Amino acid sequence: MNEFKLTLRTDKIVNSKAPIHYRLFIKGKPIYISSGISIHPRHWNEDEGIISKSLVNSKRMNNQLNSRLEELNELLPQVVRRNPNASRKALRSLLITNKDHHQFFKVAENYLQEILVDGEIGTHDDRKSKIAKFKGFVKNDDLTIEDLSDDLMYKYKKYLMTVKGNQASTTNSSLKCIRAVFNFAVKRYKIKVPFNPFFGFEFAKEEIKRVFLTEEELNQFASAQVDPKSKLAVYKDMFLFAAKGFGIRVSDLLFLKWKDFDGYHFDYNIFKTKKQSVIKASMALKQILSKYKHQHVKPDDFIFPVLIIDPAYEDATPIEKAKILDKAISRATSRYNKGLKQIAEKAGITKNISSHVARHTFATIVRSKGMDLFDLRDFLKHSNVRETEIYAGTVDPKLDKLVDQYCLN
Repeated sequence: MNEFKLTLRTDKIVNSKAPIHYRLFIKGKPIYISSGISIHPRHWNEDEGIISKSLVNSKRMNNQLNSRLEELNELLPQVVRRNPNASRKALRSLLITNKDHHQFFKVAENYLQEILVDGEIGTHDDRKSKIAKFKGFVKNDDLTIEDLSDDLMYKYKKYLMTVKGNQASTTNSSLKCIRAVFNFAVKRYKIKVPFNPFFGFEFAKEEIKRVFLTEEELNQFASAQVDPKSKLAVYKDMFLFAAKGFGIRVSDLLFLKWKDFDGYHFDYNIFKTKKQSVIKASMALKQILSKYKHQHVKPDDFIFPVLIIDPAYEDATPIEKAKILDKAISRATSRYNKGLKQIAEKAGITKNISSHVARHTFATIVRSKGMDLFDLRDFLKHSNVRETEIYAGTVDPKLDKLVDQYCLN
């Protein structure tokens, strides 16, 4: 039986690069399977059927190509034996698909389903739309994981920024969604990809500027005159709780219950990560809590009476419960954000205030007081310090001291 060989498709050159395919002849006609790697023809050694040493990383790329080549040639006789009458197209499909585990959009469906089962409804809906956008771009329902290449990703990046007019942050978010599906396929289905299209990939450059309040502005916000019996008073306390406390996310703030507070520490499960968080309550937080702690509160009552959950929640399935909670959080956050803008206007603050500004305010203020990034990471409950590094460029007390010491007055 014939075996797959590596070949450079000089008939498919795009931007001076030709794709490398695995080729097999069946009754004199070829079957091509993409390797996901494209190179300039000058780097191809036609006699040996490998990438020449003139290309950086040629050894690693050749190892990846040969690994997949061996895998295909081991699989070929098994597929032919089980499907003796399969057409060339069907044979190719059988070789590159293992119960749909190599089909990008089939894998994406499984990826989205797992997010849904985990109850991350907002994340599910967001990534579902991003995958649909990518599908509209490639116009190929049979796209495989192996078909993903750095060249395709760069084309998609250009399409998002020029044709769709997406900003850098939106573009990167869309690309990272594709990367998440790729990583899911590799990890979950143990797929041996010949090339990682995101290895060394250059995402769009983002200008990150976080909105936050200075200590002076936070005091202005706290001094805003609102009806003490209104929802605005609750919203003001919620914002101050997050900004003066520990940068708690709005979803956790909404779900915080009296049973989560023992008088000294908060002990709750983070809504986003499901991980436990135990943190001491400062005097500022205790003063805020004293407004809401009355003799009629129950352990299961929310500390801030803002979240309204549909009664249907009790009898719903796990996925339906997640959808109900997601809707409740979205509606409560929307009302909260509208209220914050009203309070900011009363306080004479022109910055665009939202729930997340409280988190940025906390991080920026404690950073300006000397907290290092690793301690700040622990407060914000980031999975790694890279997420916290966005605050590295904010006010640094060490630099302030150096300015006072060395710069001319």
